[in-house]
Amino acid sequence: MMLVGIVLLLAGAEALVRGSVALAGRAGVPPLIVGLTLVSIGTSAPEVMVTGIAAVEGSPGVAMGNVVGSNIFNILGILGIAALFGALHVSRAVIRRDIPLLMAVSLLVLGLAGSGVVARGEGLLLLVLAFVYTLHLAGAALREDVPPIKPAGGGVLRELFMAVGGIAALAVGAHWLVRGAVDLAGVLAVPEHLVGVTIVAAGTSLPELATTVAAARRGEGDLAVGNIVGSNLYNLLLVLGAGAMLSPTGLPVEPSAITFDLPLMLVAAFALLPFAATGFRIDRWEGVVFLVHFVAYVGVLVASALGHAVPDLLFLIFLIPLTVITIGIVGIRVRNKVRSSE
Repeated sequence: MMLVGIVLLLAGAEALVRGSVALAGRAGVPPLIVGLTLVSIGTSAPEVMVTGIAAVEGSPGVAMGNVVGSNIFNILGILGIAALFGALHVSRAVIRRDIPLLMAVSLLVLGLAGSGVVARGEGLLLLVLAFVYTLHLAGAALREDVPPIKPAGGGVLRELFMAVGGIAALAVGAHWLVRGAVDLAGVLAVPEHLVGVTIVAAGTSLPELATTVAAARRGEGDLAVGNIVGSNLYNLLLVLGAGAMLSPTGLPVEPSAITFDLPLMLVAAFALLPFAATGFRIDRWEGVVFLVHFVAYVGVLVASALGHAVPDLLFLIFLIPLTVITIGIVGIRVRNKVRSSE
């Protein structure tokens, strides 16, 4: 059920993006707006459907785990893999605007989840922020003198069918993935959150993986990093907000998510800024650092699932290297600036 669900999610997201982008082109929408809104939201559509359905069907562990796990996988896993294809150049706008915003939103979500539940009112707040963020992106794009997308051949009906069919495939695939995840957690006798933060999160992040790696192979590092940062922002604002709103009593948060997964998500977001700001790029060795820490994170989860009661020690072993490296990079960058100004 999980495998078929993931296939339907991928096919649905692809059809939704293609159909909606073609329709937007017919309406004369500039391509930059399409990329910042429709494509970013489209690649987050699997997360939206899975988290929403999990919240409605009473599987909050899958819902919350999907959001947090996807954000961790996006930065540490996907950006790590993408950087192996060559240095990822990052624009000043992403460094000055989007990454700091991701850091602030990650901190906000950690604060909201600290009470043990993301309430419906807090979910509404996140949705409002998602709307404001989208308006900001659209406004910035409208100031760019970019010609509209040329409509693709095939007809309006075909494009409408792709968009609507994509939504239907997303809904069915999300239902199957959630049901399979819940059943798998029961068979393995592990918390639903653990399945959500690993298998479900990786499955729903496959569109981001394909888009980011393809951009990195073409040498479009700015697109690769921007795609991940934008996707993570929509995960926290749109996906988590929708999940909290759809849950009858708000979205409960597992204690392990509050003490381990969410802090790690925050650290990864904070580490991304100095890594990207040094030379306005993410080098191969920095990608390796991300990947090593992602493997260590999965190792901690596996150890926890096997009943090894050493999460605090593993947490420190995991976070200290990333924190030290981050502080070191910031120190080197400041020293180089001082030397260049002398």
